[in-house]
Amino acid sequence: MNAAPLVVSLLAESYESLGRALAGGAAEGAEVVEFRLDHLAGEVQRDPAGLRALTERAACPVIAAVHGEEGFGGFRGDAAARRELLVSAAAAGAAYVDVDERFADPVGEVGAPRIISTHRGAESVVELEGLAARLDQLAVPDRDLVKLAPAATDARQGIALLAWLEGRPARSTIALATGEAGAFTRLLAPAFGGVFTYAAPTRDGGEGLRPAAPGQLTVDHVRAIWPGQAPTQETDLALVCGAPIGHSAGPVVHGAALAAAGVDGVLAPTLAPPAAALALAPRLRGLSVTAPYKVEAMGLVSESSAAARALGALNTIEVGDLGAERGSNTDAPAIRAALEASGAPLEGAVALVLGAGGAARAAVHALRDAGATITVAARRLDAAADLGPDHAITLEALGTLAAPAPSVIVHATPLGTGGLGVVPVPDELLAPGVVVLDAVYCPRRTALLRRAESRGAMTVEGAQWFLRQAWLQHLKIFRRGYLRRFGEEGPPAEVREAAMAAMERALGHWLGREGR
Repeated sequence: MNAAPLVVSLLAESYESLGRALAGGAAEGAEVVEFRLDHLAGEVQRDPAGLRALTERAACPVIAAVHGEEGFGGFRGDAAARRELLVSAAAAGAAYVDVDERFADPVGEVGAPRIISTHRGAESVVELEGLAARLDQLAVPDRDLVKLAPAATDARQGIALLAWLEGRPARSTIALATGEAGAFTRLLAPAFGGVFTYAAPTRDGGEGLRPAAPGQLTVDHVRAIWPGQAPTQETDLALVCGAPIGHSAGPVVHGAALAAAGVDGVLAPTLAPPAAALALAPRLRGLSVTAPYKVEAMGLVSESSAAARALGALNTIEVGDLGAERGSNTDAPAIRAALEASGAPLEGAVALVLGAGGAARAAVHALRDAGATITVAARRLDAAADLGPDHAITLEALGTLAAPAPSVIVHATPLGTGGLGVVPVPDELLAPGVVVLDAVYCPRRTALLRRAESRGAMTVEGAQWFLRQAWLQHLKIFRRGYLRRFGEEGPPAEVREAAMAAMERALGHWLGREGR
């Protein structure tokens, strides 16, 4: 097995269901399978040979686990019944059996190495130490593992857990935080010394297997974020900080670029604010910052790019051994590059920007820098004026927009995301020759872009803006990895092209998931 194998947890209702799930690819992409036997006690008792057959069918090491409500499970038996199940699993060839610390003593030795686990809460390092000390007393040294899986109600708890994990004895501990707030720890725990990390199946043979614990990502999602195998202590780590964050395509897009370039790094999504995430320095090499943290993140850096200073917001932080070093904003240069790539002449252009948030602010900066005259339209007139355009109007006043008509339109509101909402641009503004960029990239071809195209306007997908800013950010966040791999010259043209193409494919795949 690899240094930190990826475990897929299979919580099935019957032997038959578990067998169909395995046949349907439930273990594909994982290196270890966890059989959750919570609902299989009767079958294991009647047919222990059937469990051995399933263990052999897995064709990889198997962990057998039995959990009741103490571990997000459905087992209702007593300690003796747990012991019987786990002894049968060990006899069937399980490489490890997982037993909750509350039952470790009465269950005792079962014929296989044990994972002594707990899901008890731990909101501080002191509480983590207390839990670990109790598990260590129950474990047989150099054979058993200990597993801590406290629920995280705040991503800061996950940050503290990872920092604590790094100080544990080598090859001794599995540690991750459950729940949405702790999901990122499943991606990064191997880099801090975690022995295993856990995921939900991508495919399950139509069995409808649900995640065995809250916060589990699917195997394919984990693999898309990791550029290869699990991260190690040598991997360059980065986080994308946002709230909400589960929708973010950034981790898979950056993962694709890292894989294509052969650079050892990983970008994990977290709800933690940037200031909290920086507690992982110097292991952390960079932060991608998204809403709502872009403005407050400016206070974390001593040096920032001209675009970041002009916008009063950043989306990228380069992190060194002593913490945050430099902040930048790749949104503004990326939107200018996306518009210029379409052939739109920006110098002297008449531009219309819809919105008053961070994306609109970046668009105004880019267009002003390129020499355009800018009108901003927003729900509130004062919000539009705050962006410092040449003219400010409300969205309701778009139908009475004074001449000359805009030659460039940038939509920078959430309207149209997921196909919801209508962007209030009058049809008469979507004339032939006008360039329309929609910052929304989910879906890629928004209703606004389809409408503009039907009227002869040129269109620029928000995905192009997203990918350009992501690539500029990528080279900053993973600068050290690219220096190690390619030297001061940076990646050659063919590597850049391959990495950017991989990013575009990854974004397309991500947007296609679940009908996005």
